[in-house]
Amino acid sequence: MNSEKKPGIYGYIGLIFFTFLNFIFLPVPMQLTFAACLWLYVIFFEPSALKRMIRWPLAIFTVMILLFTIIMPTESSVPNPSIADRYVFGGMLLVRSLSIIAVLQVFATRVSVLELKNLFVSIGIPGFGFVIGIAFHLLPLTHKIAHDTKNAMCLRGGFRRKIVKDSRVFLDAMMIQLLGKCDIITASAKTRAYRPENRYGSPPRLNREDAIVITTLGIYFIGSILMAFFISLS
Repeated sequence: MNSEKKPGIYGYIGLIFFTFLNFIFLPVPMQLTFAACLWLYVIFFEPSALKRMIRWPLAIFTVMILLFTIIMPTESSVPNPSIADRYVFGGMLLVRSLSIIAVLQVFATRVSVLELKNLFVSIGIPGFGFVIGIAFHLLPLTHKIAHDTKNAMCLRGGFRRKIVKDSRVFLDAMMIQLLGKCDIITASAKTRAYRPENRYGSPPRLNREDAIVITTLGIYFIGSILMAFFISLS
């Protein structure tokens, strides 16, 4: 991030904001277009975030959504939705979910805790930035802990017969390790005389790349809304 020009914190916040807006208010075809552009950006410009996303819990999440939409009834204008209708519903739910996960992963990869802290200190919420920053940066750590815990349990014969019991042990072990990491971070901050109201470095500023990202996303969103409105009139 030092030599290459990348958006700053405002650009990534704008990416999260417009991602939610697009998936809430835009028609399905424009949502798919936005998701395709988003994933092209992640694949070609954010490979580190993409690598952190490719984990077995995400594959399980994908399969569970598809199975859920096939088995359970869906909210649809069709009185008795067929398997194809449920696949379409599940596919859109999967596209939205994975796109939001990708955006959050990009944010966690690119934005530092210090940038978030300085941003919230500058707007008068001193401790919130540190907490949110730690929460975002626990995402990659959660993937690693889940992977290591699963491998350790499988080596000891887990997930073969008592799947429900082993799943509960798996979740308990993950929570204990995550809470331990949070305790280490808290103790480290206290050791370094961390104070929420102190500002370390200058507050983040809106740079040229941020303005380009926010303007592009805003134009796409407003243009899609106007296009859908004029199509409905015709």
